Amino acid sequence: KFYEPGMAAQILAGEVDGMPLNSGFLLSAAIIFILPVFMVYLSLTLPDKANRWVNIILAVLFFGLNLIGELPTYEYAYRTFLVIVEMVFLALIVWHAWQWPKLEINMQKGQMQ
Repeated sequence: KFYEPGMAAQILAGEVDGMPLNSGFLLSAAIIFILPVFMVYLSLTLPDKANRWVNIILAVLFFGLNLIGELPTYEYAYRTFLVIVEMVFLALIVWHAWQWPKLEINMQKGQMQ
């Protein structure tokens, strides 16, 4: 988004898309940006059951944020493309996390799917 025409002027004016560019806005953006990085770590360290639900909840949350707040506002094809790709992978995360108990049960029985 920061590469689009007019964005530098908005930042210098202290407002981005009608929202004030203050510490609260920047903290919110930082939290949203850091969550996927945090999830990589949690996916490696959380117990399976907790990992499943955290992945499902956060993927649904990010999918909803993209669907409601982001996707309809994009004027540029590259941003629409990136959001659609992200939404596909978020859907895959939910699907895979939903399958975990079945995979665990089958692996305990010595079967693989």
